[in-house]
Amino acid sequence: MLEEFVKRFEKLGYKEQTEIQKAVYQPMIDGGEDIVGLSPTGSGKTVAFLMPILANIMAGEGTQALIVEPSQELAMQVTSIIRDWAGPLKVKILPLIGGANVKRQQEQLKKRPEIVVGTPGRILSLLDERKLKVNHVDTVVIDEADDLLQDDSLEKARQIVAAVPRDAQVAYFSATANEVLYNLEEVMGKPARIIDVRDLDKSRGVVKHGQFQVSRGKRNDVLNRLTKLTNFKALVFFNQQ
Repeated sequence: MLEEFVKRFEKLGYKEQTEIQKAVYQPMIDGGEDIVGLSPTGSGKTVAFLMPILANIMAGEGTQALIVEPSQELAMQVTSIIRDWAGPLKVKILPLIGGANVKRQQEQLKKRPEIVVGTPGRILSLLDERKLKVNHVDTVVIDEADDLLQDDSLEKARQIVAAVPRDAQVAYFSATANEVLYNLEEVMGKPARIIDVRDLDKSRGVVKHGQFQVSRGKRNDVLNRLTKLTNFKALVFFNQQ
């Protein structure tokens, strides 16, 4: 692991790498085969793929890594994380997402960013317009692969992978596995080695589950009481607005 990464780990207060970070580092450094990285949510998958990408990147040599995310929000979140880790390495990271100014993105592509993070639709659009050059790409990451490799997104992912050099490594990362991930040779044209650490990962610690059965009329009252608990945090899901 690069000295810069060791310092970053220490600064963040981490004592060691997670299972997925240890398991995929060397295969991605070597780049000889496609891989599927499976590990639980919150186990550090983004850092797992960005460390070997940054270790291999050559500043000033054009776009070498393409990271595909299922949503604009995730693309921007991953871009922010990579910029934090890439600071000392002087490489350029460019997000390409729908909804952003495409002309500005085209101008930024002229600066030949080493790492591109984007959503499938905008990446394909810029590929079709020949604004995004991928002839030097040696790593493609399909993040949240269980989401991206289904329905319309599957065909977009297939087109993106087909656009990069044949010998580029494709790394698929996911917390859950769907049937496609076990049949990538048939679906994507190349086989991939499964690296599954879900049963080994202990980064989440002990997870306890509980349940309140609350009548509809008392939901607001219960939620209000929960907000008054010390250090309590929650996500509240709605089925309508």
